[in-house]
Amino acid sequence: MAIYEADVTGTFEEVLAYLSETIEQGSSTCSLEESSECQIGDTKIAIRAYERYSWLGDNRVSLHLTVASNVEQTHVTVIATGGSQGVIFKFNTIGEDNFLQTVVPAIQKIEK
Repeated sequence: MAIYEADVTGTFEEVLAYLSETIEQGSSTCSLEESSECQIGDTKIAIRAYERYSWLGDNRVSLHLTVASNVEQTHVTVIATGGSQGVIFKFNTIGEDNFLQTVVPAIQKIEK
């Protein structure tokens, strides 16, 4: 499992649109599998689950994007999972890291 978190600049809608587009354009096999949004008071939360084929691992890997924002700040969490082979130990986690790296540079551009 690979994870990246950051506080970023931009509104909820801007950050979500920018990162979603970056992820979807990062791989020809990437697809949005599920999504959810809710608002609790002034806080908006969006969760996106993406999948793509990992050529190195010959399997699918997933990427989960969470954007949480209130009037004052926006926080992003991205978690990549899957891409391992083995019953007891994880092997070939390169696919997870590669999927995560399709969005990390975009986050770093808007990171506070």
